[in-house]
Order: sequence, then C-alpha cells, then structure tokens
Amino acid sequence: MLFSAPLNEVDRLLNEMTTYRENLEQRLDLKIELDKRKQIINSLIDDYPQIVQFISIPIEQLIGNIQRIKTNRTRKQEVNSSKIKLC
Repeated sequence: MLFSAPLNEVDRLLNEMTTYRENLEQRLDLKIELDKRKQIINSLIDDYPQIVQFISIPIEQLIGNIQRIKTNRTRKQEVNSSKIKLC
C-alpha cells in the first residue's frame, strides 16, 4: 500500500510514453505516405505540365490542412508535456 501511489504514477507515465511513441510512429508513417504522394505529383507535373492548373488549389488546401493538423498535434503535445511536468 505504501508504494501503490508511486507505482500508479509510474504506470500512468509509462502509458503516456507509449502513447507518445505511438504518435511519433503515426507521424513517421504519415510523412512516408506524404513523401510518396509528393513524388507521384512531381512526376505527373513533369510528364504533364498542364496538370498544375487542375491540382494547384487542392494542393494548397491540403497544405493548409496539414499545417492545421501539425499545429493541433503540437498544442496537444505541449499540454501533455506540461501535465507530465506538473506531476
């Protein structure tokens, strides 16, 4: 009983670290997928220069969405890391 509170805290921190690691893995997977798509788009642009007219607006929207996702994840990580520091 004397050690149950510290052990519970250790368990909680380990769970948070696991979640953080999973988030990093997901980010790396997303980056790999985005890099593949970027290569495909670049090869299409090289092969068909007129395609730029059709894809420029959707690409700008996609970039905006990615920036929002990155900002939201950064905020969540900052909140989570500040919670860890408080404990």
